[in-house]
Amino acid sequence: MVVLAKQDLPAAVASRKEAQALVQRHGAAPVFALSATTGEGVDAWLDFVLTSTSAAARTLDIDYNVYAAGEAALGWLNAGGVLTARQGFSPRNWVAYLLRMLDTSLAIHGAEIAHIKAYARTADADYKASLTQSHAPVSWDLDPDDRDCTVLEFVLNARVQVASEVLASVVRGVFAELSPYPDFACTFTQFDCFRPAAPRPTYRMETINQPAASQPSRGDL
Repeated sequence: MVVLAKQDLPAAVASRKEAQALVQRHGAAPVFALSATTGEGVDAWLDFVLTSTSAAARTLDIDYNVYAAGEAALGWLNAGGVLTARQGFSPRNWVAYLLRMLDTSLAIHGAEIAHIKAYARTADADYKASLTQSHAPVSWDLDPDDRDCTVLEFVLNARVQVASEVLASVVRGVFAELSPYPDFACTFTQFDCFRPAAPRPTYRMETINQPAASQPSRGDL
């Protein structure tokens, strides 16, 4: 089967056009367009998965090196901290502006976003939002009633196709612009930014439906 995920995003139209090429490559496979955010297509996909058996007679022709190179091309950032303010401010607006400003600043460097996720906690509520590609609308996972706060704990997770030094500089610059001193005081309790080496899988499937070789008995040794 061919599964087209994130169909709620603007790039969905282009991905559906690419589906035909995938079908031609992998045979007459069923195509499922779905979105975990809106629920579109999820029921049909689950019904198919839970009621079908694989008809594959071989492993897919997948070049893992291409995937590994793609992972290694991303700058990774994991950060967290505490933000305090002299006056109350909207935590929801702060999260939304954080993501939008990061999107705009990274675009200046030609950096494509794989994802940026922001989580904020106040004394009253938790907020969680994300970007799953450049220039996409902010997607909210936790969006409660907005109440002004003066203290906010935050976590930021990003995967962006850019050098880790550039990503770190952009993030620090956006925080300084969004929450300027002395009206705000931002303390990072974690700030890790790096570009990992290409991942190496622990297990690789070479063949399928092949019985395991029998183990010799003690009398055969």
